[in-house]
Amino acid sequence: MDRALSCPASIGLELLVDPRDGAEGHEGTWVHWAIADRLIRLHGAIPPEGGLPPANVPASYKPNPFTAWLVDWAVRHVLETIPPDWSIMVEVEMEHAYGRWTNKGHADIVAFSPNGKKAKGKDWKTGRDPVDPADENEQVLSYETLIKHEWPSVEEVEFQICQPLVSEDDGFQRVSTSVLAGARLSNAAPSLDARMGASLDNPRQLNSGRKQCNYCAVARQCPAVIAERELMKMTLTDEHLAAIKRQPDDTTLADWLVAGKIIDRPLKDANEYAKERIKAMGAIVASDGTQVTQKVQKGAYEVTDPAGLWATLHELLPEDKLAMAADWSMTRIRDGIAEHMNINKTGKNAVTAETVFDARVRSHVEQGDRVVMQFL
Repeated sequence: MDRALSCPASIGLELLVDPRDGAEGHEGTWVHWAIADRLIRLHGAIPPEGGLPPANVPASYKPNPFTAWLVDWAVRHVLETIPPDWSIMVEVEMEHAYGRWTNKGHADIVAFSPNGKKAKGKDWKTGRDPVDPADENEQVLSYETLIKHEWPSVEEVEFQICQPLVSEDDGFQRVSTSVLAGARLSNAAPSLDARMGASLDNPRQLNSGRKQCNYCAVARQCPAVIAERELMKMTLTDEHLAAIKRQPDDTTLADWLVAGKIIDRPLKDANEYAKERIKAMGAIVASDGTQVTQKVQKGAYEVTDPAGLWATLHELLPEDKLAMAADWSMTRIRDGIAEHMNINKTGKNAVTAETVFDARVRSHVEQGDRVVMQFL
C-alpha cells in the first residue's frame, strides 16, 4: 500500500519481477500459524473457512525457544486486550472491489464486540526491523477500510501493529494503535479510493523514498534507485567546486540521510541475492569489471538452549561474572514478570509488570536517551 500510493509506477513494475523473499520467511510463517492454531484450539477462536491449513514451512524446520516465545507473547497479548465475551476470528481474508482496483487484505486477528459495533484487529510483525506505527501505517488503514466494508454495522475499528522482537528499550513501539470511528471510519474508504485513483492515473511515475522502497521487490533494478546510486559518479565542474564547503550544510546532511534510507534495503537485498548467485556460479562481475567472490568466515553465535546455557554458566562462573556476561533486555524482563506472576504487562490495575519492574528492578538500572531520526 505504501508503494502503490507513494510510487505509482511500482504497481506495474512489481508484476515484472519475482516477489521479494526475506530470510525471515520460515520463522514468520510458523509463528503466524502457531498463534492462530493455539487461539483456535485453546481459546475458541474462529478458524478460516475450510479450517486452518498446516504451516507452509519445510518439514525439517524446527522453531527455537525464542521463536516459540513469540507465540506465547502474542497469545497472551490477545487475551489481555480483547474482552472474553468478544468473538475472535483468525487468518481473516478480506476483499473489496472499487471501480478501478480491488483491495485485498489478510488480517491475523479480527475480533467483534457482542453487539457487533466495535472491532479490534491485530497484525503480527515477527521481524526485528520496526515498521511505521499503526496510526501512520497505510497497511493498517487498508485493513480498517476492509473491516468496515465486510461488516458495515461496525462503528469503531481499533487496529494494532504488534512487533514482539522490537525492543522498547531502543525507543520503538512494540504495540501501536490506530482507532477510526464514526465519520472518520466512513470517510476512510472513499479517501483511500481517491488516492489510489491518483496513482493509477500516473502509471509511469517513479518516486523513490524510505517507505515505498523498503520492501519493494523492484528496488534492486528500479531506475529511480539506480539513479540515486549513479549520482555518486560524475565529472566535477567549477560550480561543484565552488559549492564545496569545509563543513556540509544542513540540507546536504539531510539529503544524505534520506538517500541512505532509500538505498539501504536494496543494498541489503542485493547482498543476500548476490550470495546465492556467487554460491552457485563462483563469482559475479560488475559493469566496471570488478569481480565479486565470497569466502566463509565464522559468524555470530545463536543461543538455541537458553535455559541450558544459563545452568551451565552458573556452574562455570561466579554470580558477579555471570551478571556481567549476560545481555539484559528490560523489555524481556517485564514480559517474564507478567507471565510468571500472571499479571498484565501494563494497564490500570494496581499491580502490573510495569509497577513491579518500577518497584523492584528500576533501582538496578539507568535508562538513557536514544536519538531517533524522524522523516516527516
